[in-house]
Amino acid sequence: MWWDWLSRSRERQRELEEGVDADLVAANRRRFKSCWTLFACTFLLGGIRALAKLSGLWDTIGFTVTMVFFVAGVPVGKWARAESAFLSKPNPEEPTRLWK
Repeated sequence: MWWDWLSRSRERQRELEEGVDADLVAANRRRFKSCWTLFACTFLLGGIRALAKLSGLWDTIGFTVTMVFFVAGVPVGKWARAESAFLSKPNPEEPTRLWK
């Protein structure tokens, strides 16, 4: 059973290297890139807010924009991670047949 899963996993990796589902893999890479860009913007804006010592309305706007970037980055990252796990998962094993 373990060897069967290992061979199916190797076959799936070989298929991905040959370009099967290349459009899905490329779209998933863009999602990962978007996630990291949103998190980088979050930390950049947080740093700017800390250094600039904004007050009043500008601080509220800065905080809101920072949180929007963070809240947008989390689901994009989770989606990319889930799709990556799905794409790298080997094809399921054929069920046993009683009659051939």
